[in-house]
Amino acid sequence: LPNPGDSTSAQVAINDLPHWYLFRVMPTYWGVAKATAWRTWESLLDPPTPNKSSSAPAVPTASTHNFESLRWAVLRAGTWQAFVRYGGMLANHWSDEAFNFELRQGSTAIAVDPGTVIYGSPYHVGYFQRGPAANAPLVDGDNQRAWAPGTLKSFDLATSTLSAEQPAFQSDAVVGRTVRLTSSGFVEQTTLRIPSGKSRRLGATFSSSCDMAPGAGVSAASGQPALPAVTAFGYWTNTSTYTTAANWQLTLKCPGGKNYVMQVWGPGAQRLYIGKAPNTPMPSTRNSLYYEVSGSSAVFESSITAQ
Repeated sequence: LPNPGDSTSAQVAINDLPHWYLFRVMPTYWGVAKATAWRTWESLLDPPTPNKSSSAPAVPTASTHNFESLRWAVLRAGTWQAFVRYGGMLANHWSDEAFNFELRQGSTAIAVDPGTVIYGSPYHVGYFQRGPAANAPLVDGDNQRAWAPGTLKSFDLATSTLSAEQPAFQSDAVVGRTVRLTSSGFVEQTTLRIPSGKSRRLGATFSSSCDMAPGAGVSAASGQPALPAVTAFGYWTNTSTYTTAANWQLTLKCPGGKNYVMQVWGPGAQRLYIGKAPNTPMPSTRNSLYYEVSGSSAVFESSITAQ
């Protein structure tokens, strides 16, 4: 399952422990199977009624659905699945990850939210809860600085397309993102706007356990400005800097031998940073990139397709 917010472990589709807790009043297949397998005084003195089926029920196939009360959406097209978080109705367990997404093709995890670590760790509040840990737009290196529910602009079930906006992304920043999933892959467009007209650093970040190999439109560069001065970027290591054309791409070399092409369109002369970032379980790392321009507005588009 997706891993939004500040979960400290990956979520599983069937968590059999709650089923076991409830098997006397709600005897599901998983609860009864677990109660039968555990040799306890309870199961000895009052044996569970056996399951009528020897095999577990089939889990429903994932499908495109907008959970508006949560400000989450699941997109499905062919073998591709995406999870998008465009806001939240409550501030509980809020993390600044507006427009964060996870992406898989079949069993290949292209981009997965790592969740977080124990709350007492400086990595929790300093990195995993911050925007640079998400696949999300950033303004001056930060994501949404205060909780806001977000606004759904449109949702199309037939085309697996969602468009949303965060009018209160920051005190002087409005951000919108449109995400679409097709049988060919993932496409998104991000719009960043500074109403005051001030020039700020506008960009987006993306992380993956897949290796990242810069391709067409990317050139190594020295003398670039440092990464934005936010705490989260301080956890990056082995950072390389590049300049890009208005249209550039890199190859994602994923475990299992599957390769994907990530392509980005945007203003010319973008700055690109690629480094290693914390991952869970620690002390593992994953590959992260951040691209940006300076200005009062910017529109970026990106796609991820199988090579």
